[in-house]
Amino acid sequence: MTHGGAPAQQLGDEAVHVVVHGKPVRNAVLIPGSAVLRSGERDLVFVDLGEGRFEPREVTLGISGGQAEIQVLNGVAVGEAVVTQAQFLLDSESRIQEAIGKLSSKLRVAIVLRYNQDLSYAEIGKILQCSVGTVKSRLSRAHRALQPYLKKLEDKHKQESKIVPE
Repeated sequence: MTHGGAPAQQLGDEAVHVVVHGKPVRNAVLIPGSAVLRSGERDLVFVDLGEGRFEPREVTLGISGGQAEIQVLNGVAVGEAVVTQAQFLLDSESRIQEAIGKLSSKLRVAIVLRYNQDLSYAEIGKILQCSVGTVKSRLSRAHRALQPYLKKLEDKHKQESKIVPE
């Protein structure tokens, strides 16, 4: 069966892929298809907030030009930077966790309490039974140990982000 000259493909007992040709949409927000993580229940993109921070956003997708570009109806605004290879962030997260796992236990615990649990220096000191100065020292040593690794990820990230054009 065809519609608009494009063949419909049987993908299984319950799914059919239909291609519909239409007029181009003006002023559409377009992102690369590789920027979208599809879970089956929702579609996510990662917006680059700068300074190594990212925000996962649920998006509503519109027309797709294959995997090259996909229209975003809701969730990303013109001018925001999206990570063009969404899988990169997931891979990076697992690599960061691996690098943190290689730190000494004192440095690792300080990093986890500060950044995963979002605790203050004083709160960490109380838990670890050490001074705030010792907490800061451990975090500084952990940062130095992780810095070469994080620099590599940052450089790769710069290649993987794209500003949504106007």
